[in-house]
Amino acid sequence: MTSEDLRPLVVRVESGGVWNVLRIETGRELMVEKHLNWRSITCLIPTYNRLQRFSGGRAPEAIPRALLPGYALINMSAPEQRSLALTVPGAIDILTFAGKLAVVEEEEIQRIQNIGR
Repeated sequence: MTSEDLRPLVVRVESGGVWNVLRIETGRELMVEKHLNWRSITCLIPTYNRLQRFSGGRAPEAIPRALLPGYALINMSAPEQRSLALTVPGAIDILTFAGKLAVVEEEEIQRIQNIGR
């Protein structure tokens, strides 16, 4: 990863956007992703591999970790998907600013997807 990849996420406020940020319980990212996929909501949980070393001569192992712990990026194509996303176990709320949904730019989503490639 470079410092370019780790820039702060650019979020803009807009009423008609597609990608939103779902705040979730930390450590439950993979479970939330599975439930969102079952509900046909596109979800992005960016991860990175952390090298875990073990005692006793066991070989180190790459363990996936959430890049944004406590957050999931969701693509809601229909307004009713908002209530579906909020009923997922582990979901807290959808990020808003001044009462409007915060929208993540498509270019930021692409940049996040390219981290680690």
